[in-house]
Amino acid sequence: MSKHLESQVETFLQGVLSSRGNDAMVRLVVAYSGGLDSLVLLHMLSNIVMRRSDLSLIALHINHGLQTEADEWQAHCLQQAHALNINIASLKVSVSREGGESLEEAARHARYCAFSRFMRPGDLLCLGHHQDDQAETLMYRLLRGSGPLGLASMSVRQNFESGELIRPLLACSRAELEEYAGIHKLVWLDDPSNNDQSFDRNFLRHQVMPLLSRRWPAAKNTIARSAALCGDTVLLLDEIAEQDLQSVQNPSGKTLAQGKLALLSSQRINNVLRYWLRREGYSLPSRKNLNRICDELLGDGSSGLALVSWGGIEVRSYQGSLYCMESASFVNSERKLVWPEVKLAGGLALGEGIGSIVCREIRGEGFCAERFDRAVVLGDLTVRWRQGGERCHPAGRGRSQSLKKLFQEYSVPPWLRDSLPLIYVGQELAAVPGLWICEGFTAEEGKRAYVFDFS
Repeated sequence: MSKHLESQVETFLQGVLSSRGNDAMVRLVVAYSGGLDSLVLLHMLSNIVMRRSDLSLIALHINHGLQTEADEWQAHCLQQAHALNINIASLKVSVSREGGESLEEAARHARYCAFSRFMRPGDLLCLGHHQDDQAETLMYRLLRGSGPLGLASMSVRQNFESGELIRPLLACSRAELEEYAGIHKLVWLDDPSNNDQSFDRNFLRHQVMPLLSRRWPAAKNTIARSAALCGDTVLLLDEIAEQDLQSVQNPSGKTLAQGKLALLSSQRINNVLRYWLRREGYSLPSRKNLNRICDELLGDGSSGLALVSWGGIEVRSYQGSLYCMESASFVNSERKLVWPEVKLAGGLALGEGIGSIVCREIRGEGFCAERFDRAVVLGDLTVRWRQGGERCHPAGRGRSQSLKKLFQEYSVPPWLRDSLPLIYVGQELAAVPGLWICEGFTAEEGKRAYVFDFS
């Protein structure tokens, strides 16, 4: 059994590596909690890596600090990794609950943020989830009313940061992992919180799943199979959503045309909205909020400035288009930043949740580099925000106009207008990043110039 499982994992890993189509060394990052599943995975992968020259291995332990024994568990993991001659890193995280988040969800969020920071381009993040975990996840999500995406549960492989996340043990049962650990005399930790049945998952694990298995011995296997079938359904729905997205997306690629969306059936609207939000990296809305998007932003009585929000995410409508974004941070209109006398590359960070001014150097047709550099040296170049009453004369236009009218003409959504940075030289408005440069500040043809974008 031991050799069979290891061979199964190596075959899976080879398939992942082959599909990537490159010969570069790949680093395997194993999320090592000290428990049975992550220890078995770490042990298997260490054996595999010893036989190969295209792989390296490192264990990563996350210390959540939620248990009094957390530091002891960290020390145990370091000791076990050293005994197996495996490199290991350990990160401490702070777990903070936001909104209606459970402690489990908050810990998971903190853990995955730590994974993100640790990952390098091309890394494979290896998690020890197994078949029993998959069955429990499907049952848990079924009881929460999840659709096909949720019921697909955990994928065996998915993109993660600049690498991938893989679950090599997803087809293996916990009993098989225990047998493997026994053969190799592995010593693992049991988190006492796993026995606390006030947590829904633990109740499922200790009460519901054993009952189902007594009545239907193959329950875990068949439930996991259902998760895989839901995964196939999600792939099909994504193919349809991609086709629909191409038909309803505006040329900018960032917004959706409300009129074109409204031509689809309600089922396809819901499907393409979920796909669009997921592809943009946003959390998905509840069924209630999804219905609100359809009714309030796409319905016949929709308001031109309607808004649906959840968990720090907003969907808005403006001039026939749907926008999705993170909720904007409040910007004090009296705030002023002096552009630092530093290298221009990389631009200027404006603050958490506000964005950045991104700069690049070109020749001609941009902001006069000589004048910009001189203003920076003199401390005369500042970034400010709209207070009201500003006027501006974009280069190439016949006269100046109020900033308010220019924003309307350039179709800048009302909710973005107060957060757009304005570049001043002295007391004169010189540029609005991403939109225009003002008369008198443009570079002559062929001369060094800067172009600014806001992101």
